[in-house]
Amino acid sequence: MSKFLKLKAYSDLGIKNLSRVHFYRKGLANGRYQRQMPVNTMVGAKSPLFQLSLPKTNHDKPLNDSPWLHQKALFWGDQTVDIESFPEWCFSYLTQRSVKHSDRHWTQLPDFDEELGDIKAVWELSRFDWLLVFIETAIAHQNIDLLYKANQWLSNWCQRNPVNQGPNWKCAQEASLRLLRVLMAARLLDQLTEPSDALVDFVEQHLQRIDATLFYAIAQDNNHATSEAVALYAGGSWLSRVKPKHRRARNWYRSGRQLMARAMKRLVDSDGCFSQYSVNYHRVMLDTMSLAKMWQHWLGLPELPNVVMKQAKRASTWLETLLIPETGDVPNLGANDGALFFAFSANHYRNFGSSVALANVLFGDERSIQTPKANVLLEIFEVEHQEARGTQIHDLRRNGLAVLCGGRWKALLRAPVYKFRTHHADGGHIDLWHGGRPVFLDSGTFSYLLPDHRMNQYSGVWGHNTVVFDERDQMLRVSRFLYAAQPKIRRFKQSHHHAELRYKDWLGAEHTRAVKLDEETFRIEDQVRGFKNQAELQFRLPEQDWLRQGNRVTLERVTLDFELPEEATLEIRDSEHSLFYGASSPALLIRITLLKAGQVVTRVSPL
Repeated sequence: MSKFLKLKAYSDLGIKNLSRVHFYRKGLANGRYQRQMPVNTMVGAKSPLFQLSLPKTNHDKPLNDSPWLHQKALFWGDQTVDIESFPEWCFSYLTQRSVKHSDRHWTQLPDFDEELGDIKAVWELSRFDWLLVFIETAIAHQNIDLLYKANQWLSNWCQRNPVNQGPNWKCAQEASLRLLRVLMAARLLDQLTEPSDALVDFVEQHLQRIDATLFYAIAQDNNHATSEAVALYAGGSWLSRVKPKHRRARNWYRSGRQLMARAMKRLVDSDGCFSQYSVNYHRVMLDTMSLAKMWQHWLGLPELPNVVMKQAKRASTWLETLLIPETGDVPNLGANDGALFFAFSANHYRNFGSSVALANVLFGDERSIQTPKANVLLEIFEVEHQEARGTQIHDLRRNGLAVLCGGRWKALLRAPVYKFRTHHADGGHIDLWHGGRPVFLDSGTFSYLLPDHRMNQYSGVWGHNTVVFDERDQMLRVSRFLYAAQPKIRRFKQSHHHAELRYKDWLGAEHTRAVKLDEETFRIEDQVRGFKNQAELQFRLPEQDWLRQGNRVTLERVTLDFELPEEATLEIRDSEHSLFYGASSPALLIRITLLKAGQVVTRVSPL
């Protein structure tokens, strides 16, 4: 790789951010954080966090059965594993390996361990999704035993994870998500005003951990900053209420409020796009802002800063534009780490409509939306709202998205516009849905800890419905989460039923894609030129029965007709995609190979 391109990729991150990362790593090396944050025992190791008292409720809230209620852990919304009486908090249930040296200070543990595998498989249980399920079910059924079990698990976690010891203290965002789940549980139990000493200590210890490396969260320019800001805001404001003389609580609250405003102003653009170009990270950001708004109301705090309210509304509009109205799902755009902030039993991982509905009501619209189970979170949190409306489409081209709707079609065309770092080389990608079901879909992410060739199958150009030039990636991969040499956009325009994109990569290969839809058909025109040896146009589809007759491919719900230039070849092969982190599903891949410049026309017609 060119040293110049690599240097430019790093410089684009910003001198201030690079300095923050350097300062953080220097602190790891010289033992600063180990001295600043010594290992300590939490009160919760010996005393329950919550009092054995359940509030009465007159509201029938949505509630589903959950694997957590049957001694099964639910990972990333899809996978379940059996657990013993208590989870193993420093153990990967996926690789069946324990974290080495988990009795050491978190700064002494490596970022990656190939033998252990993906650290997210360890962290997942310590995000406390199970706590929300235990508490909501205990309240709904007035089941004091389930509240007792929640306390047991919490005490066991505190015993096995002393403050600042082991992998579950390594990431401040993980500490933030855990803290916010505990605060939500306390709110549901109506135990915010007269908390236990163990609960107060739990919140205080987590706030100290978050605050110590807050500058590193800022340097990431992603949801680390937004999550940690909300944790400081919520935890600090509450701690200052129950311990008015606490010398740092008020500062944590102010710091969280200020960082929320800074992060939302910087990381959310005027069209609502979040800096990570990912529907799932976007939802995490939006959900944490929704909690901040509800927290402000619950505690009677001053209104959130205007910039937070405005940007959160824009972010809700962005996500609403991508919703599939028939299901509440969205295209699997960008990095997908399996996070679901509001992990209640009735709020399915792929239900993005519930997050949009809640944010719409909280940030100014006052109306829910018409997608299945859109009101789940509104009902859980007892948020009043007006009659639902249909989903709306907005112009998202500023950050590289053209969204088209017509008849039963919905399509998304991705232009390579990346003002912040992107994890996926997805320029020119198209997602196509008909009647609420995917026709062309993205490969997803699968895992952040993959060999290079496997990672390229997902986040590289090979994982997207676009063109691969000369068997190389669309951009130059600098590291696991950083690309260099972004394509240059020559044209990007959109009308109601038509969009066109033309871009050129760093070696001069050019792709022009025009898409058009009407009531009956969807048409894609792809022109390629400027490559040396070959261009491969690819479309990924859900696994299904298919029949090929020449250049026509008949599937279960649609027919694909291809117009190919001379010498172009078409093949259909097995592939895979990942809708849930850590899990892959079979898929079909249609690949068209051109040996010289030319045009391919694809017509999609419903059966």
